[in-house]
Amino acid sequence: MAAVIPREPTPAAPGAGAVAPRQIPLRGWLLILRRVAGRVLAEKFFLYSAGVAFFAVLSVAPVMLTALSVYGAVNTPARAQEHLSGVVAVLPPALGDVLADQLVSITAASTQLLTFHGFLAFAVALGTATTAMTFLIEAVAVAYREEDTRGAVRRSLLALAFVLGGAVTLGAVFTSPP
Repeated sequence: MAAVIPREPTPAAPGAGAVAPRQIPLRGWLLILRRVAGRVLAEKFFLYSAGVAFFAVLSVAPVMLTALSVYGAVNTPARAQEHLSGVVAVLPPALGDVLADQLVSITAASTQLLTFHGFLAFAVALGTATTAMTFLIEAVAVAYREEDTRGAVRRSLLALAFVLGGAVTLGAVFTSPP
């Protein structure tokens, strides 16, 4: 299948001289949509978005396991109950009880982070999240028609830095007082 090369607008194209979106006629909007669709197909944006989504979803379970293990390692069961009191109030009673019991049992077993399973979950979470970020970096480079001159190792280190920076920022937001 040949790649679709989007046509650049010509000065005679409908709406070419428009200074606001409302000045573009319907035919002009159809030409814009045609160029966008052609570029999306030619640049394989669906492939990049699928890669980002796949690895992001794949990293959710290990990230949650790691986050709960860290939470359990730094908190006591009493403090976990205190943190949950506001959340449990808005949940259905049965769900609130289950959630509270699980969080208390996780904090009681706070040594899980120091086990092989805790480190394995952390490594899987970090690897899949870094792969998702690598796909996102490549997709942004394609979207802006930039050539990524970084090597695979440098691109992976950049993705890892973004993932760790996001994790630290998210952790700071969650642990800051309201």
